[in-house]
Amino acid sequence: MSDTVVASRVNRSPERKDGSTYSGVAPEVHQEACRRLSWLALIYSFTYLAVDGYGIATNSHAGPEHTLVSHLPNLIPITIGFLVAAASRAGKITPKLYPKVLVAFQLISTFGIVLGAWGWETQVDRGLRELVTIGGSNPDTFLARLKERHISIVSVDGVPWVGVWLLMVPLVLPLSPKQTAIGSLLSASIQPLYFTASLLAHGIPPVIDWWVWRFIADVSVPVYICAGIAIAGSRVVYKLTRQLSDARQLGSYRLEEKLGDGGMGEVWKARHRMLARPAAIKLIRPDTAGSPNPEVARTALARFEREAQATSMLGSPHTIEIYDFGVAEGGSFYYVMELLDGMDLRTMIERHGPVPVNRAVYLLTQVCHSLADAHESGLIHRDVKPANIFACRRGREDDFVKVLDFGLVKETGARDVQLTAEGTTTGTPAFMAPEAVYSADRMDARSDLYALGCVGYWLVTGRLVFERDTPIQTLLGHLNDAPPSLSTRTSQPIPERFENAIRECLEKDPARRPPSAEALGELLEDSIQGMPRWTPADARAWWASRRNARKSPAASASDALSGVPG
Repeated sequence: MSDTVVASRVNRSPERKDGSTYSGVAPEVHQEACRRLSWLALIYSFTYLAVDGYGIATNSHAGPEHTLVSHLPNLIPITIGFLVAAASRAGKITPKLYPKVLVAFQLISTFGIVLGAWGWETQVDRGLRELVTIGGSNPDTFLARLKERHISIVSVDGVPWVGVWLLMVPLVLPLSPKQTAIGSLLSASIQPLYFTASLLAHGIPPVIDWWVWRFIADVSVPVYICAGIAIAGSRVVYKLTRQLSDARQLGSYRLEEKLGDGGMGEVWKARHRMLARPAAIKLIRPDTAGSPNPEVARTALARFEREAQATSMLGSPHTIEIYDFGVAEGGSFYYVMELLDGMDLRTMIERHGPVPVNRAVYLLTQVCHSLADAHESGLIHRDVKPANIFACRRGREDDFVKVLDFGLVKETGARDVQLTAEGTTTGTPAFMAPEAVYSADRMDARSDLYALGCVGYWLVTGRLVFERDTPIQTLLGHLNDAPPSLSTRTSQPIPERFENAIRECLEKDPARRPPSAEALGELLEDSIQGMPRWTPADARAWWASRRNARKSPAASASDALSGVPG
């Protein structure tokens, strides 16, 4: 698996000061909340539009007070619902803004429901007098007639539509109990206030004054009951949201975004809670750690721990830097590494095509520096491949190489009986040395050089040394076949000395390969004598042209993260 990571500009969530605010939830949790807000707003707007459109089409609201013009105000809450959905999907609602937007939308949407259900009763005086005539002096009969006139459009089976909406919002979207109480109680108060304003504005016959207030109370009390249920239920939803957010924390780091995963672990973008420094966190995948096979779980955990320890021992600036290492509360291992801005070599070639020979040498010699440091420390990488080599920006320097993923690292001279089953192979078939095909125990530092030769071949041709239909056929090619000449696989001119250097790396017999990574670096440097060197200025120009071509930070993240193998 490649630890391919990218530094992209994101809005930092304000840290939570206490448990009473929404700010500070994990970004991934906030993104899910925005996604649900978007769907709820769309459901509201489309439902409102369908119901109101049906009423207009069927003329079910026929009467002097219900005209086509009288329905125009209903477009306001419908439009606001669509705007909230669009803002949520576009990521415009920050954690700090989310509670305010949600409470405001709840108030506006509730007002829209009441507006659509009741209207503005311009003929309320006439209507109430008709009801008095029908109902006589019996208040129960009068109230029954009044409810019959209005209850079908303000409630469903006796539960007011406003009450249904008040139950949906807090139980679907996370807000603190305090924020939920404010939004729910204010929303519940809209209906009686609106009814009262409507009736007072158009006159209430004195003889039925008390009965009207009785009607308002009858249709409003259930709404407040629903608000109370929503406030109580929101505590559970909010608690679960907080627990999920807290679970995104490892030590002093908060997980922000999942960047990739592979056969052994996951990589997350993270941020230190106290420092401004971003980082990447690699952690063992729960399904791997929890394998029903104890041997598989033990091997995975041992490899993971060894990767962190081995990488932290290395001092080359071209090896990924480890910041921290630990065990999460659930028993999972994790380590924190630097967050890189760039792309791995697999992504680079797949997206932008082969690189010129002088640039390939510039990149490969930096890999040699990392491998030389590892080999001198008694470690071999065993999984050198383009996806594990990252070209990034470091300060003002572009094309700065970082070697990643020492998950299969092995101490020189040590049998790997504990972490690799005897007789099995280790690595990636397209970049695997012949001796590794027989057994991981036969691998040494020269196996890394064979893999690096395969990487060099890929950089200048955009093709694998052996392109076969199956991994087994690829391994057989490494064992038995001579690699095709570079010159036959690319249209760019290949210096003879560079071709010889790559061919020397790809020798079947390890004894015929360069004696060390340092020696290979010198051999590569000598192979382009007489050619223009790839300079930092060339690197800056190449990366600048690609960065300027990107339309947005999101596109930048997508470009780089496409190199994360599954």
